Amino acid sequence: MNSFFELMIVLAPFITAISIVTVVLWHKRRVMEINNDTDIDVLQLSEKVKELTIKVERLESELREQKKISG
Repeated sequence: MNSFFELMIVLAPFITAISIVTVVLWHKRRVMEINNDTDIDVLQLSEKVKELTIKVERLESELREQKKISG
């Protein structure tokens, strides 16, 4: 029984974050429907995702190099 509570304590932040993101996305979708702005530019979103992926990869490589230098 004690391990169940420990598991719930570990999972609670993730469940909370998923719930918040779901509500925010649902609200954004509703606002877009009200404004008749349902056309989402998929190509633009894809480009943004690519840019963010490249930035994350750069940061990861810089972090690896810093670890090599310090370690």
